[in-house]
Amino acid sequence: MLRSPDWMELIEKAPQWDLRFAVPEVCLLEAVADVPREWRKRRSEVAKLAVGEFGLTQSQNEWLDVIDRKIDGYEEALGARLADIEADIVPIPEGVNLRDIVQRAIDRRKPYQEGEEKRRLSRHADLVYDTTHRGCGS
Repeated sequence: MLRSPDWMELIEKAPQWDLRFAVPEVCLLEAVADVPREWRKRRSEVAKLAVGEFGLTQSQNEWLDVIDRKIDGYEEALGARLADIEADIVPIPEGVNLRDIVQRAIDRRKPYQEGEEKRRLSRHADLVYDTTHRGCGS
């Protein structure tokens, strides 16, 4: 987590570039819900593999145990990683008016677009925008 080459470069150069990492709380909550959900789907696929005829049932069970531990520990591991890079968790500012966000979606004012998934993502993007711009003092 946060170990892609791009992230590693940003983290490495943070002191030199005077970078500060800020994670909107809405993104953290979403990650804590979505990542384990996706991992459970992948775990299910591993569990479905017919490996008994190859004598790999024990290995498969060991894999499943490791996956279960990763899923169960994701929130704590993510929190530790964010602490390692000294990321600030920025709560949704009190000044964010959810009614305005919903009205923008209803009126199809940018950044909202047609389609249920796009509307959901746009509301999410709006919360992230408001959090980073109001919450981080920009």
